[in-house]
Amino acid sequence: MNNWWLWWFAWLVVDKNRQNWLEILRQICIHFFTFIINILVLRTLKDLILNILLHGLALFLLNKYLPSWFGVESLQYSPVITFLVLAILFWIINNIIKVILKILTIPLKYMTFGLFSLVLNMFILYLFEYFVNNYLIGITISLGTFIQVFLISLYVAITSFIIKKIT
Repeated sequence: MNNWWLWWFAWLVVDKNRQNWLEILRQICIHFFTFIINILVLRTLKDLILNILLHGLALFLLNKYLPSWFGVESLQYSPVITFLVLAILFWIINNIIKVILKILTIPLKYMTFGLFSLVLNMFILYLFEYFVNNYLIGITISLGTFIQVFLISLYVAITSFIIKKIT
């Protein structure tokens, strides 16, 4: 399987209809770049799906073992759909809004030796709660006290680190 390109090249050379070497080279380039692009797209899509599923699992475990800290209620959807929707929304907030906020708060992060990132994680959790509760998707989230949200932000930071290392 590792020498697929040799077999393909031999097929091109043996084929009697292809006399022009430039056409052969063009076909090789087209197939090679198509192969590379397919690998990159599929790997990125696989990482995205795995990232969303693992974040959904982390949110489910947080809800299962600490329901007073992170409570999730949904009357419209099954638990699997609920946590899948939450994971997608959390991924969007975590990978788009948080990146922008990280760039804007670089001076604060360096002045506090990186501790401001925990405050940023807490803000992201409150923003996540705001988006889920105020946009009519049929799911409500309740976060606990300030200290509990701080500990949840530590949990989110650790799980996000582990998920980034896995994917």
